[in-house]
Amino acid sequence: MVNAITKKLPGVKRGEVMSRHTTYRIGGPADYFYTAKTTNDLISAITLARQHQLPVFLLGKGSNILVADAGVRGLVIQVETNECTRNGDRVTVAAGYSLGALVQWTIEQGLAGLEFASGIPGSVGGAVRGNAGAFGSETKDVIESIEILTSSSERRVLSKTDCQFGYRDSLIKHTPDIVLSATFHLHDGNRDDSRALVKKYMDQRTSKQDYSIPSAGSVFKNPPGNFAAKMIDELGLKGMRIGDAQISLTHANFIVNVGQAKANDVLQLISSVKEKVKAKYTVELETEIQLVGF
Repeated sequence: MVNAITKKLPGVKRGEVMSRHTTYRIGGPADYFYTAKTTNDLISAITLARQHQLPVFLLGKGSNILVADAGVRGLVIQVETNECTRNGDRVTVAAGYSLGALVQWTIEQGLAGLEFASGIPGSVGGAVRGNAGAFGSETKDVIESIEILTSSSERRVLSKTDCQFGYRDSLIKHTPDIVLSATFHLHDGNRDDSRALVKKYMDQRTSKQDYSIPSAGSVFKNPPGNFAAKMIDELGLKGMRIGDAQISLTHANFIVNVGQAKANDVLQLISSVKEKVKAKYTVELETEIQLVGF
């Protein structure tokens, strides 16, 4: 199998350390690591892995994930597909396209509707999968359809309704289907107004958290009628530390890597926060970040 993978996937690496590719700067080696630059590359890699019954993990921009210290078994595909086309007020974008770059591109095109996503450090595929959102808007609000690769390697188009979007959730999270691209339905906008809105959102973000410190973004989902950060803050947990993993001093729903944090440090901190919140508020906090390789 090793020869088949290395021969048919030019540029595939063995033992690539995942901490180089995550915003947490945490994670051990992947058995195989491959960068897909086009949608055809992505489909070929997935098809090959399935033929050899090799587990696949798709890596976008490395945010919103915590990778195990022991690494990832199987094939990690770094999705850097960046095809992008416009048809009127609809934009079709490959899964690997940076969400932040897409916001800027649509503004230059005179289109509005994606400004809320300007500070989300992920890819289009990841945003669709997790229905990423901020400032009262979510990915589902501007999605018209997506194209997926099914478990039988068939390309299919799903409507917004088919995607079954929920709070930080979608059908894709619960199937082996893979997002290839997404079509956004936007509207005509004013470039200056859009840039001003992006600046407003970015100022709000940076006032709450120092994004120069490695993190994976918000760790916990907000429970109905409350905010995870508020509950953690009220418990006085800001600054709580295990190893080099620390609850952010500025945003209580962030666990940051202040040095050489290990994945297990972060996990222990997550577990401790959950226990304390449950004891005080009788609320079961649910993690928003994806655990990979555990």
